[in-house]
Amino acid sequence: MPILLRWPFMSTAKSIIDVHNGKLSMTALGETSEFEIFKSMKHPIEALDCFNIQVTTSEDKLRFALEN
Repeated sequence: MPILLRWPFMSTAKSIIDVHNGKLSMTALGETSEFEIFKSMKHPIEALDCFNIQVTTSEDKLRFALEN
């Protein structure tokens, strides 16, 4: 499962990355999800699905235009 690791997203989601134990914890909207990276890598992907959530505001579009 690809996870976007760009810092604004990670800080918004209150993420904790435990490299030693191979765990990624993310809290958003009061709900916490924990991913066990080593365990998930043992199971092959049977289907190639693509999921996308895109939320942009006019401020995001302006910031992107100014940065690029």
